[in-house]
Amino acid sequence: MSLYTLNNIIPLKDISSSLLKKVSLATNIAEKSDFNSSKRLGATLGIKGIVFHASNNHRTRVGKTPCISLHAEVNVILKALKTYEKNPTLKTKKQLPPSTLCVVRLMTEKSGLPKHRTYRFGISKPCINCQKQLYKFNVTRVFYTDVINNQEVICEMRINKI
Repeated sequence: MSLYTLNNIIPLKDISSSLLKKVSLATNIAEKSDFNSSKRLGATLGIKGIVFHASNNHRTRVGKTPCISLHAEVNVILKALKTYEKNPTLKTKKQLPPSTLCVVRLMTEKSGLPKHRTYRFGISKPCINCQKQLYKFNVTRVFYTDVINNQEVICEMRINKI
């Protein structure tokens, strides 16, 4: 059984103002990413009015382990957990309150772009390992960019109760 189910596909022109804010923040994070690639990923995690953000984190060496990559989805969960561990008024350290994640992938392909944009959205559906971590830490909704029939869309996945 899948951990998440695709719930909705929304064309960019039809997204709500609250979702637009999430997508815009994740886009800004991805634009500022220092990862030198044609694909940059940014993620935001909203928990009870607090917004955490992160991008992919790539290192050539950590200790004696070479070439480690931390996906933006897991990176943002780690940031949220660090905040929750430092704050004694927050009740949990191993589980986050129900939260919503927004992930965007920016591509550098510029042909056919509208004048107001310098990027094109790409497919940013979290991989199965990221989905397992999102599920483990109580991320109940995931919004991600995708391209369906050459149209940029935002997809919404919701957690499956197991």
